[in-house]
Amino acid sequence: MARATEVPLPFGSSTNPPIYVAPGPNGLTAVEYSNGTLGLAPATGLPDTLAIVHGAPGIGSRLGEPTFSPDGRAIAVSDDLGVIHLINVPGRRLAVVLTAEKIYNNEPIMNGVLSKEIDSVTFSPDSKRVACGTESGIIRVWGVTTGRNVSTFNVNGSASGGADARPVKTLIFSPDGKTLITSDNADSTLAVWDVASGRKVATLNAGAGNVVSAAFTADGKLIVATTSNSASGQRIEIWATAAQLGA
Repeated sequence: MARATEVPLPFGSSTNPPIYVAPGPNGLTAVEYSNGTLGLAPATGLPDTLAIVHGAPGIGSRLGEPTFSPDGRAIAVSDDLGVIHLINVPGRRLAVVLTAEKIYNNEPIMNGVLSKEIDSVTFSPDSKRVACGTESGIIRVWGVTTGRNVSTFNVNGSASGGADARPVKTLIFSPDGKTLITSDNADSTLAVWDVASGRKVATLNAGAGNVVSAAFTADGKLIVATTSNSASGQRIEIWATAAQLGA
């Protein structure tokens, strides 16, 4: 077995430690630091240029885990003020800032500002769209190059949030980018949505346990979910999209 390349984390320090490390295409690794900066380390291990992810002035907002687009040309980083920062990887710069809905979350952060948590971020397989799911169940989809919002809907229907809102912990695009799977990971159900209309097209029940993860197969013909239950352990459930979605 070949030895893995050791890649030093760029520009880290004891006062600015890395909080997330995300491997990406083309040998790049994204390293996110506690002060809101994003380091990019290539496969050579040499430090690369940093992209600066600015929070609101005077507010110590926390950042989420960075997510690479499948083509490796963009990185999405969310914060707990309801914002997604899109980084242009070739240009090593902040390309666009996307604002999600103002959503409920009673967790206070610095200066008395309320957290507006984004629970999930994902790119479409063709890297042309990026979607987020929020703590109050709102889903927004944008064009990556334009920053234009192309779809917005709420998994809770007309509900605008609150203590009973179902968050979006799992968010997965279908291979053709036309469908999204969501789950709050609190029970055994998955919801399937048409991206363009925001219409729920199916509800899938994985039986006992809570959903842990979900995915489409590469050809889009199957939906696979894993569940976990303290009594029955872990399970894998598989659905045929032709039967469930009429595909």
